[in-house]
Formats: sequence, structure tokens, C-alpha cells
Amino acid sequence: MPKLKKDSSRPSASPKRTSLKPIPEFKSLEEEAHFWDTHDTTEYAWEDLDEIIEAAGPLKARVEKRRIERLAALLKLAPKQLRAAQRIARRKGVTSDTLIKTWINDGLRRESAGI
Repeated sequence: MPKLKKDSSRPSASPKRTSLKPIPEFKSLEEEAHFWDTHDTTEYAWEDLDEIIEAAGPLKARVEKRRIERLAALLKLAPKQLRAAQRIARRKGVTSDTLIKTWINDGLRRESAGI
């Protein structure tokens, strides 16, 4: 199998991260909840926080739904497809990442064999 050269004319897959914004001070839990509902948590510095936050009930369901939607968008999958892959992965006793990588590798191997 031929080795692939890195194309230096293409931008890197991981763009350089600009500095993270400080987390603002909030006057109430409602104000903080609204802020995080409308802002991306990955843009803010969390290093100085030592508090463990646990979600339960409806909030936990919302957080999990949003996490699945973001991961599905990153992988260019429908959330329904990602949830199906997660169920299959659990049944097989592996992570969904491992299962999806295995499927991709199997498909690449099949396609390469046909060349």
C-alpha cells in the first residue's frame, strides 16, 4: 500500500485555538443558566473552577441530547444514526468511537480490495 504524503497546501485539520474567554460573574442561577444556554462552553476558560456539577432529571436529559447533537454534527451524522451506533456499541461492549472507527476501517479495506 503506498504511503500518503501530507498536503502542505491544505490547512491543518485542527485550527489554532485562540485564547479562551473568562467566565463572567452572574447575579443569579437563572442568569447563568440563560448564559450557558446561549453560549458555547468550549470558548470559556474553566481551569479555575474546582466545583463538580452534576445534572439530574430534565437537565441531564437536555445536556445529553445537546451532547449527542453536537457530536453527530461533528461527524456529519443524524443524531438518530449516532444513537443507533451507541446502542450497537453498548451491546458489543465497546465505545461508539471504537465501533465507528472499525466500520470505517472495514469499509476502507473492502473498497481497497476492489481496486
